[in-house]
Amino acid sequence: MEMLQIAGLHKRFGDKEVLKGLNLTVPEHSIFGFIGRNGAGKTTTMKTILGLLKADAGEILVNGEKAGKRRSTGRQLRTGISAICRMCRNSIPL
Repeated sequence: MEMLQIAGLHKRFGDKEVLKGLNLTVPEHSIFGFIGRNGAGKTTTMKTILGLLKADAGEILVNGEKAGKRRSTGRQLRTGISAICRMCRNSIPL
């Protein structure tokens, strides 16, 4: 089973298109990280996966469920996806 599936993800801020049809699959029981230069869309992608930003187009599935829906804390922790803010050291579970 795929832990994370992203298909055709698009996000725009004004006239700046940040995500241009991103496709990504992360298999279950794996660890992935994003590496790229400033402005490459790493943070935008994670914020969209976590439901902090709304995608303009595309689909994100976490364990087969659409991402961005509010979940109970227990369900958030079971997904195993989180983001850690490097400046504040807080984690945001999905």
